[in-house]
Amino acid sequence: MKIERSKTVNYKDLRSYTSAVFVAVGLPEADARIAANALVLADLRNKSSHGVTRIPVYASRISSGFINPTPNYSVVRRGPIIRIDGNNGLGQVVAFRAAENLIPLVDKYGLGVVSLFNTNHIGMVGYYTEFVAKHGMICLAFANASAHVAPWGGSTPILGTNPISVSIPRQAARPILLDMATTTISRGMILLANKNEERIPNDWAIDENGRSTTDPAEALKGSVLPMAGPKGYGLALVIDILAGVLSGANFNGLVPPMTAESAQELNCGALFIGLKPDNFIDPKEFDNRIDHIVSAIFNSQKRPGFDKIYLPGGPEFEAEQENKIKGISIAEATINQLLSLEAKINLPYEISIRTLVENS
Repeated sequence: MKIERSKTVNYKDLRSYTSAVFVAVGLPEADARIAANALVLADLRNKSSHGVTRIPVYASRISSGFINPTPNYSVVRRGPIIRIDGNNGLGQVVAFRAAENLIPLVDKYGLGVVSLFNTNHIGMVGYYTEFVAKHGMICLAFANASAHVAPWGGSTPILGTNPISVSIPRQAARPILLDMATTTISRGMILLANKNEERIPNDWAIDENGRSTTDPAEALKGSVLPMAGPKGYGLALVIDILAGVLSGANFNGLVPPMTAESAQELNCGALFIGLKPDNFIDPKEFDNRIDHIVSAIFNSQKRPGFDKIYLPGGPEFEAEQENKIKGISIAEATINQLLSLEAKINLPYEISIRTLVENS
């Protein structure tokens, strides 16, 4: 039986449910919790394209053998640099382990670099940079993805949406968190619009013939547009080199689509860079200088129609707090896909998205 409308569920219950689903398809409990934390945090921050809507395709690819639920990571260390072979593990788990490996490097050397290959879609990249920033370190992360972006002026997808995230620690406040795709919108938002049978703005994507489209189905056949035209294209290219070429992962259109039907391993790549501010400047001076620029931003004159000026990550942090209180809204299409998935996996009887919906 289908559920015919979207529903709001408690984020803790959704996190427990998500973890149980990943355990049911073969992930160890610790890894399942990492994946669940990453997906539900994306939903809390209104980045639903990287939230639980992704569960069905991840689960399908795990069940089909195209994602390894129990990877044996290969870690090669050369001074402040680590290279990790993710053994085709779930992207959120492998990327989180990479971030964990970065922290002791930065502690020891003042800086550290972790290069990652042979992994899958790693989701919301800010999840990892913020984790590192909470240890008092600046973190930069770059990741490449399936080829869904044409070079500026072209119509053949060659690059990924290739996200970048930078997180800067603050002593008495949440980190400054830049987390963005190098496209006008993440492709996940187009997937979500298609799933929910919604139109998209005409500046998000082009169809396979290079024409603007508001039809998400046509956009999925074509290309997501780079942000800021040639500037976004340039960023996407550089990130493909840093995350793909340098790491030994797939690159330049070689990362296959991440769909349930795609019978190929993705071999995505990522690069994490960590810096310890006190190796550059006195920690108190660093905090004072950050506070100075933040104060200048918050006290600057607002444009007409704007009630508030945010730091990068600010709207997402606000949404997280609101959604923790009011719950996470899950679209009808996602609920029904999860119900279909439950029929194929060995979930405990009492654990179901239906139970979450009915008890919300």
